[in-house]
Amino acid sequence: MIQFRELNEESRRQRPPRAHLVVERGSGPLVRVAGRAAPCVSFCSNDYLGLARHADVVAALQQAAAAFGVGAGSSRLLAGHHGEHRALEEELADFLGVEAALSFTSGFAGTTGVLDALVDAAGGPGAARFFVDQLGHASARYALDRRGVAAVSYRHGDPRDLETHLARGGDSPQHQVIVTDGVFSADGLIAPVAQLAALARAHSALLVVDDAHGIGTVGAGGRGALAASGVAPGAIGLLLGTCSKALGTCGGFVAGSRDAIDYLRQTTRSHAYSTALPACLARATRKSLAVLRAEPWRHAALVRICEHFSRAARQAGLSTGASETAIRTVQVAAGDSAADLATRLLDDGIFLCAPLDPAAAALRITLTIEHEPAHVDRLIDALTRRAAR
Repeated sequence: MIQFRELNEESRRQRPPRAHLVVERGSGPLVRVAGRAAPCVSFCSNDYLGLARHADVVAALQQAAAAFGVGAGSSRLLAGHHGEHRALEEELADFLGVEAALSFTSGFAGTTGVLDALVDAAGGPGAARFFVDQLGHASARYALDRRGVAAVSYRHGDPRDLETHLARGGDSPQHQVIVTDGVFSADGLIAPVAQLAALARAHSALLVVDDAHGIGTVGAGGRGALAASGVAPGAIGLLLGTCSKALGTCGGFVAGSRDAIDYLRQTTRSHAYSTALPACLARATRKSLAVLRAEPWRHAALVRICEHFSRAARQAGLSTGASETAIRTVQVAAGDSAADLATRLLDDGIFLCAPLDPAAAALRITLTIEHEPAHVDRLIDALTRRAAR
């Protein structure tokens, strides 16, 4: 029998347990954390464009919930397919400039389900080579590991290292798949999509870009890392995304050619065997996407607050990496830990989530259009004082 107490004790010896802090939303980026009387400024949210509480998006959800209910009741392949799902997928495809899209209950379900289906499409775990960026999202590695695929890990954002691995193919399987984030969730850097697409063409590989943090935040009109890199959507194999970041709702999707999406619609297990995304959430996401398209000032506002952070951090002498997106990292002083620094910052009214790795040497910061310059200045001041201790 599984002994959970012993497992917990072993887990605690390996790494400190992560606390699930109770967070109550206040106004904008101000939140109340763990019962504290005074609100903290949160730099943990992925609601980059402030759409999660947009009045029109909330109203769309409420109206659709009243009309359709709050649950789908079945998987899409049984009785859970609703007109709202079809409309959302058509509108996502139009926004991204591709032929078709398929929605999922979450971005994680989309990534794991699609990669699982690609393993089968290639003929099984030993019939394809998968290449994954070292800092790619954990969902990709999880999907491949559980299928027994020993993915090749190439240096972060380094097309030359990837090319070296591709060239070592020799008598390798016929099918090759390259997997990368568009905007990396770990450090905010934009992947070199143009070079990766060129390598994919040269080696007859399928390029899969997970742009969960890029869509809505970078590129013309917020169309993501492909647009930011000048890459046409048809130049890659598949584009993964989520509705839970810049679009402010819930769910994930994959987009690409009609042939690819038709195949994935029939073969992706996380689509076939999971209750569908509630139709009311699909309706809310449609409204959120419409707001994104109608209000380009939101993307421009995000760019401005990111530029303000860059200036303030540079003037304070903080090491914040090379990212220019809404995801930033701040290096922790030698001998300190990111988790301990996050705890001290909470006493200053700054809420930053501690990283999963207790030995991490950097704190992750996310910026949104609801942050004011004064919020950023307060963060920089606290980091400057606390990091020096």
